[in-house]
Amino acid sequence: MNELERFYKSKEWESFRQIVIAEKTNEDGFVICEHCGKPILKPYDLIVHHKEELTEQNVKDYKVALNPDNMAVVHFKCHNQIHERFGYGNKGQQRPYKPRPKKVYIVYGSPCSGKTTWVKENAAPNDIVVDIDSIYECISINDRYNKPESLRSVVFEVRDKLYDVIKYRSGNWTNAFIITGGALLGDRERLQKRTGADDFIFINTSKTECLIRARQARDESWIGYIESWFEHFQEG
Repeated sequence: MNELERFYKSKEWESFRQIVIAEKTNEDGFVICEHCGKPILKPYDLIVHHKEELTEQNVKDYKVALNPDNMAVVHFKCHNQIHERFGYGNKGQQRPYKPRPKKVYIVYGSPCSGKTTWVKENAAPNDIVVDIDSIYECISINDRYNKPESLRSVVFEVRDKLYDVIKYRSGNWTNAFIITGGALLGDRERLQKRTGADDFIFINTSKTECLIRARQARDESWIGYIESWFEHFQEG
């Protein structure tokens, strides 16, 4: 684990981050994105961004790392756009191209919580998305969620190959999003170790809302999966 990783996982950063968010919450209880000007409605969409980039060289400089004046609160998607604009992407470059370090996110939550929707809203064309349902759909003529047991071993082999690509950061991609149920803490930790994931994004949708979405889709079969997920879910 390098110095940046230690910093972002530290209690000091988490406490400071909560203070920044509290200070930037308006009278109506909303935090407004400082990039696009729209409210940030979900906690997992909120990023506290260093205006002056945090590096291995300045991470121990409190005037950079923990300076409220160096912080902006932005959407997850806006955060990626900021990095693409200032020297990381191919559009609107202001300085010589600097390859952005590959980032890997484990996106987890209950069935019908909105994991796939969130990834579609935030992923870019140069990003990798690993989703078991999509792999089943990709290798067969079956509709989404029709997952024959006979294809299971092939699907897992494809998934594991993608995990290797992500773990070793092979290829010219930017971000990787791994979509999973992840109810058990141990399963999430093993997946992080398996893929070298940088962060978890918990799509924290209530059980009631997930059940409503399942019924609206007229797919009663998902109700049992949702009930089971909430029964076994472990925080951490």
